[in-house]
Amino acid sequence: MINKELPDDVPQEGLCVQFIATNEELKNLEERLCVDKFIVLEAEVTIKNEETGGRNFEVRGSLRAQFIQHCVATLELLNSTIQTAILVCFSEDPRTGEGDCEINLDDEYPPELIIDGAVDVGEAIVQHLAFEIDPFPRTPGIPYRDLSSDENVKKN
Repeated sequence: MINKELPDDVPQEGLCVQFIATNEELKNLEERLCVDKFIVLEAEVTIKNEETGGRNFEVRGSLRAQFIQHCVATLELLNSTIQTAILVCFSEDPRTGEGDCEINLDDEYPPELIIDGAVDVGEAIVQHLAFEIDPFPRTPGIPYRDLSSDENVKKN
């Protein structure tokens, strides 16, 4: 889902866009996100231009991904599905047209900067997905064994 840039002409009422990753994009994401196999990755978003001087966009919608991972305990293959909401804002400085605006760190969703006039919605989708993928998936019912307790450290 890389290189899905925002169109130049976003209407005032917003623009609905559907992204479906190609087989080549899925293959590239498998390595990047440490997933054995992606089956599907798709997102549907609405892009709105929040005219406050300069280009300020809100991208809101949902993504769905199906993929296969290995259980970290048994190495069994696990089918995983993620369905989650997406909200990301993009902003540029209205004086310079560059991605150099003031960001309030207390904002719940601080904006991504628009760099060189490009807004890569596909990359924002991939980053949201990356946060949702369990880096240590486990087969249901497999007990967790905590090896980091103080007793184990004292034995060594």
